[in-house]
Amino acid sequence: MILSHRYKLAFFCPVGNCGTSSIQKTLLPYHDDPFIKNKYEPNFRHFLNDSSPFGLPSDYEGFVAKIEEQPQGLIVSKHISPYHFRQQASQLKFFNAQEVDSYVSVAVTRNPWDWVLAVFLKNCTTKECLYNEVLQICRDPKCIKYSPSAEEVGRHRRQFFATENNFTEENVRKTLNYLHKAYKANAVEFPSWDSAREGFSQGISYKDADHYSLISHFIKFENLNESFNQVLERVGIPPIPLSHDQNNKNQSQKKYSKHYTEGARKLVEEAYAADCEEFNYSF
Repeated sequence: MILSHRYKLAFFCPVGNCGTSSIQKTLLPYHDDPFIKNKYEPNFRHFLNDSSPFGLPSDYEGFVAKIEEQPQGLIVSKHISPYHFRQQASQLKFFNAQEVDSYVSVAVTRNPWDWVLAVFLKNCTTKECLYNEVLQICRDPKCIKYSPSAEEVGRHRRQFFATENNFTEENVRKTLNYLHKAYKANAVEFPSWDSAREGFSQGISYKDADHYSLISHFIKFENLNESFNQVLERVGIPPIPLSHDQNNKNQSQKKYSKHYTEGARKLVEEAYAADCEEFNYSF
């Protein structure tokens, strides 16, 4: 996440596969809270990606430097939810929650059909376990901790996009199951989510316990560059081109609809009816 007090901007990316790495890299120079740092990301190539925030091990996450039982610093994951961030940051001596609540809070949404397909291609086609790149951990005791190389992922994507009507109901169910298990590991970050009765969705990740959205401005993944620069203009930052690290530059991915079978389309529509209504998405 990014917190800029100078520009009164807070950027959150609790959901992966939404171009958030590209935005986070672009905004890293504007993160100016000295008491809140981002956890080191092994695959995050940026000179500000600190391998030892606050001098601690690269895998550390949570409060640091407690003085008289009051934490003085916080290391957060890239995908921390706005609710969980506020709960933790509010315990810091120098954090003014009311002031930060007045900032422009930003996050990215993505068409559910496009998103589910992207998650499937990244996490459910080349892995033999439930290893989650978002959480950097696997909750499956039988896991072989296997994560594919970029070349392997690219090869599978090219093979997939060479065919039409090949994203089936079975593929969708596998992906929904993956998302549920992956995000359930951090269910405490999503207080409005009843993980025992419903699947995980983008909308859930931005809400507090009263189902109130903690985001004031949503960027549409489908119009990422323009929407992102509209946010920058709003807070007074000059326009910046995004690096497009994720597959929002993939022209084949943008034609997601031709890969869905009718049954698969309906499954996503049913699973993400609330997101479609809230963010005005359709197939």
